[in-house]
Amino acid sequence: TASSKSNLSNISSEISTNNSSSSTIKFTPVIPLSPTLTKKLFSNLTLDHLDGSGFRIKKFGETSDKPIVLGAGRGTTGTKYMAELVGNITGKPVTHYHNYNNMNKTELHRWIPKWLALGHLNRTTAQSFNYSFLGDWAGHFDVPIPNLFPYIFSYFPNSKVILTVRNSTEWVKKRGDRWRFRRAPAPFAMEMTGTSYMDAVNVSSKRSKVSMGTMYNENKHTTEILYLAYNAMVKAIVPEKQLLIVDVFKEPNAQIEKRVRNFLADIL
Repeated sequence: TASSKSNLSNISSEISTNNSSSSTIKFTPVIPLSPTLTKKLFSNLTLDHLDGSGFRIKKFGETSDKPIVLGAGRGTTGTKYMAELVGNITGKPVTHYHNYNNMNKTELHRWIPKWLALGHLNRTTAQSFNYSFLGDWAGHFDVPIPNLFPYIFSYFPNSKVILTVRNSTEWVKKRGDRWRFRRAPAPFAMEMTGTSYMDAVNVSSKRSKVSMGTMYNENKHTTEILYLAYNAMVKAIVPEKQLLIVDVFKEPNAQIEKRVRNFLADIL
């Protein structure tokens, strides 16, 4: 459709679609990855085609109509700043990683076990998990939201999605530097390994031979491709009116705040 083509127009050099039937698509990277890696990456991401509204991840189970804010951006793209901004704008609790914004101690103690539960999901258990508790907060940013984004967005299809981005080469360097003592899982690590995010972190810290595109020197190129592919996936599956893309490294704070306020105006 015209809408889906518009969503994909800016990423055609990074990723393409392979129409396997009239009702589904599967993503196929233009930049070559090994056949095994490609199959692991995208086999679980078949999407429903919705006429006039682009592509949306297929529904795996229950859904909620509640319009929460989902931070789809990977860590080290300004997610903490964005979580704080959304919390200030909404005046409600917003999570960031295992930290919080505008949360009291009781809410924090309630969030931590939920955060851990999300971190232990794998690509099988993620499909049937009940994400309803995420609706108890106004929004969520950083790990493990990006790691589980297709499944969480499937559960909350009316979400307002904020995708924080940055130059892919800079992201790999900064993310790698930050995790230099632990081989941090790259985008799609869960899809590639079948393990949970927490397990992937533990495996990575032991310098396993598992092929998962970690933040390590020999895998920088692969990790950069995976980062671009992840952002492309988000742009393709989220309807344009529900998606705000922000580069906090290039835009003035005042302009970002104005854009975010306007974006969230109908759910405040």
